[in-house]
Amino acid sequence: MGRRARRRLPEPRATARAARGGGDRRLREGPPVEARRRLTEALKVLWLAREAIGNRQQLLIRSATVKTVDELTGRFRAEGLRVTPQRQAIFRLLQDNVEHPTVESLYESARAAMPTISLKTVYQTVHDLEGLGEVALLDVGTGSVRVDPNVEDAHHHLICTRCGKVRDVLVDVASVRIPARERRGFTVDDVEVNFRGVCDECAATS
Repeated sequence: MGRRARRRLPEPRATARAARGGGDRRLREGPPVEARRRLTEALKVLWLAREAIGNRQQLLIRSATVKTVDELTGRFRAEGLRVTPQRQAIFRLLQDNVEHPTVESLYESARAAMPTISLKTVYQTVHDLEGLGEVALLDVGTGSVRVDPNVEDAHHHLICTRCGKVRDVLVDVASVRIPARERRGFTVDDVEVNFRGVCDECAATS
């Protein structure tokens, strides 16, 4: 008997056409119109999401607070400053406090738990904290100096003109440039931006 010829498997239609130079029309033309449309929409959504995240980072409410009572106690002792129960009470009031309290409001809160504390003690403790770089003192035009416990993040402030509430906010001010002719040799060391308006709580009651 003669040798039996091996049967060849049929080529896939697209491959056979490609071998002949034609190729599959769908492969030549790329994804169908509907698929391209969906891809375009998906990319648009991703772009909008990125923009939204970027804008949110420009106006982001912060909540950084001072160090713990134990950490501040250790810092005071390391600097040779006195540590008393009254001072530790003030440390405790500032911890987790994002309201930028006035010295007077700190005094009232401390006195509720410790009637013997004096306003002078509160002032001195706050000034010592500022001297150590643990808090910043703000004059935002609300009538009293405010204590800002957020010294870790470069930030600015939202100020409610009705209730006096102060909130931290991140704002990109790096793009702000003062023309040289306007500076007249003035060297800028720091920038402070305050946004004045009405907070959400006051707006809800108006």
